[in-house]
Formats: sequence, structure tokens, C-alpha cells
Amino acid sequence: MPFPAPEGVSQSSAGCRVLRLKPWHLPSTTLILRRDEVHVWRVALNVTASRKDSLRQILSDEEHRRAARFHFQRDREHFIVARGMLRVILARYLTVEPRQLRFCYGPHGKPALASEYGVDAVCFNSSHSHELLLCAVTRGRAIGVDVEHVRGSVDAEEIAERFFSPKEIATLRSKDKSSCRGNGGSRASSLDREERTRRLLMRNSVPR
Repeated sequence: MPFPAPEGVSQSSAGCRVLRLKPWHLPSTTLILRRDEVHVWRVALNVTASRKDSLRQILSDEEHRRAARFHFQRDREHFIVARGMLRVILARYLTVEPRQLRFCYGPHGKPALASEYGVDAVCFNSSHSHELLLCAVTRGRAIGVDVEHVRGSVDAEEIAERFFSPKEIATLRSKDKSSCRGNGGSRASSLDREERTRRLLMRNSVPR
């Protein structure tokens, strides 16, 4: 039986070969996922207390134990909502009850649907940060998705020290000194440093 669209979610889709993300929209009642498609779901983690309770009831015993390990209540509740909504979303593709879904876990704890769902089963990956969950769904292939809350300010030098080579750090610092001489302001220098860091991160993220 088809399940109603989950509350607080929007969906977009794209082909696997060329990522052309369509505008976000509310999911349709009937979901059709072709092998050459990726569906991306966006879910708000701040939900009503009643919605939170209903999602808590569909979690497995193991998921309840994982939720209990979070120290802060907000993190615990976000995990409950994220995992519950993941179950609701995947259940709509498999036309089963969310509570019936079974997962297996990789070496690093990454969840996947159990092998009983077949080689052409729905494949997924999810990520949540702050108050937002992203879930990408496709068929018959591995997929990854990531979301990160953007802070108001970025410690560019700390990022550089963690991820850049010594040569890149030296280049960043030398340009920072020349920028200070040229504009005479630490705020402008900080903005320039953040922009250079962002560009270096983007360059280093390109596969070689």
C-alpha cells in the first residue's frame, strides 16, 4: 500500500550521469525510482513532540540504544527524528512498514538495507547537521551525500593547519602578510584569508 508523504520533507531528483538538481518539491504519493536516478530528500529535524514520539516508536531496539548514548538531549532527539524519517522514506520505496525495515552495518558503522532486499534494492546515504537531514536514494549502486551547517565565521588558519601541506600553509601566510600591508585592516585580511582557504579546499577536493 502507498504511504502518505512524510511531514516536514521536500524532495528533489537528478540523473546519475549529470547532476541536474531539480527544484525542491513535496514528494508525490507514488514514488518511482529508476536505476539512472537519484532522489534527494531534505528533512527538517525540529518537529512537534507528537511527531517525535511517533518516530521513536518505529525505531529498533538497537537504534534506541544508540540514541541513549548521546549526552545532549538535542543530539539524542535529532538522531531519533533522523533515523525515524530515514525509515519512513525508505519504506515508501519498498512498500513495507517502516518498523519492519532491517539494516546491516559496514566496518565504520555505515547503514545499508539488509541483503534480503536483493541486489537491485534501494541504496541510500544520509547526513544530518544542525537542524537538517539530507538523504540520497538510488538503486544498485553506492551513493554518498553530506550536509554541513555553515558557521558565521571560519578559522581559516586552523583549517589550513589541519588539511594543507606545509608549502600551501606558507603560501597562505605570505599572502596574508602582504594583504595586511596593502589594506591596513585586520577584518579585510581575515576575509581575504577565508576566501583563499575556501579556494584551496575546493582545489584539493577535485579528484586527481
